[in-house]
Amino acid sequence: MSIQDFLDRCEDRVDFAGDFIIMWSEKGRGFGQYCFYTGTDGKIHIDNECDGKETIKRILNKMVDEAILDDEPFKRPESPSGTD
Repeated sequence: MSIQDFLDRCEDRVDFAGDFIIMWSEKGRGFGQYCFYTGTDGKIHIDNECDGKETIKRILNKMVDEAILDDEPFKRPESPSGTD
């Protein structure tokens, strides 16, 4: 089995090794925190302080956009058809 065959068999999922908390603030809006954890049902839960998913995504995107990556991202090989 090739490495690519192995990678193609991986399923899309996210698992937590533990809980984590993001503390945020926005000018003109205030501040708060989101606590991500695995519930007793085995699913990811967010203690969201009544914010919706779009607001949480905006905060997370801002955090990622402003982050400095420690490692250079892998370059994906171009697909045979020339499109990804």
